[in-house]
Amino acid sequence: MDFLSQNHIFARLGRKVINRSIIALSKFSKNVYCPICDWKGYRFVYFGRRKDAQCPKCRSLERHRLQKLVIDKMRIIDFVKGRKVLHFAPEKFFEEIFKKVADVYISADIQFGRAMIVADIRNKCFKNNIFSLVYASHVLEHCKKGDDTIAIREVYRVLKPGGIAILPVPIHRKGGTIEYGFSNREDSGHFRSPGTEYLKRFKEVGFSLQVFSSYDFNYQGRGLLVTKPGFGTFSDYVPVLTKPKIES
Repeated sequence: MDFLSQNHIFARLGRKVINRSIIALSKFSKNVYCPICDWKGYRFVYFGRRKDAQCPKCRSLERHRLQKLVIDKMRIIDFVKGRKVLHFAPEKFFEEIFKKVADVYISADIQFGRAMIVADIRNKCFKNNIFSLVYASHVLEHCKKGDDTIAIREVYRVLKPGGIAILPVPIHRKGGTIEYGFSNREDSGHFRSPGTEYLKRFKEVGFSLQVFSSYDFNYQGRGLLVTKPGFGTFSDYVPVLTKPKIES
C-alpha cells in the first residue's frame, strides 16, 4: 500500500467520522433545511469529497434540492395531477412525489432493475404526444455526441403540446461545451462537460426554455451549489422546457 492510497483511506475515514458528528449535532442545532424531505439539521453531510452535499435522511444532493425548489415554484405537482408522467433514471424521492399525484407514472432506465421498465431515452419506446411531464436529471451527458440531440427530440415527440420536460445537466463553465468524444471515467463517465451554451440546444429542437439557478432561491441553509473556485462548485441550473401548444 503506497502513501497516497493510505491518505485516501484516512480521508474517507475522516469524512465518515465528520458525518456521524454532523448527524449527532443535528439533534440540537437546526441550521439547514432539506426542501425534499423537510429534514432540519446542523449541516448536510459529505458526499464523496464534497462537503455540505447530501441530506442524511432522503440522500438528496444539491442538484436535487434545487430541482425541488423549481418544482414547487413552477407548481409542477399541480400540473401533473391526473396526468401521465415519464421519469428516466428515477430518483426515489421524486418517484414517490410523482406517483402520488399522476394518473399514470412510468419510470424507465437503460439498466435492468433500476426502474419499472427498461428503456433508452434515445429510442422510440412510446407513442407521440402522450406525456404531460418528462423528467430526466443528469442523463443527457451520458449520451455520446449527437445522441443527446436525438434524446431531446424523443422527449419532445412523446410530450403532449403544452407538456413540460425537466432535463438538467451538470453545468461546469460559462460559454462553450467540451465534447470528450468518449465516456470519460474521470468525469463520472460523461461524454461531455456542458457549459451554459448547452442550454441553447433545447430551443433548437423547438422547446421554449426557462432556466433557474441556485441564485434564484435562498441558497443559504439549503445546501445548493453556488459559484466559487474549484471543481464541482459552479451553480446548478434547472432548465424547464415547454412544448408549444400549437406546433408551427
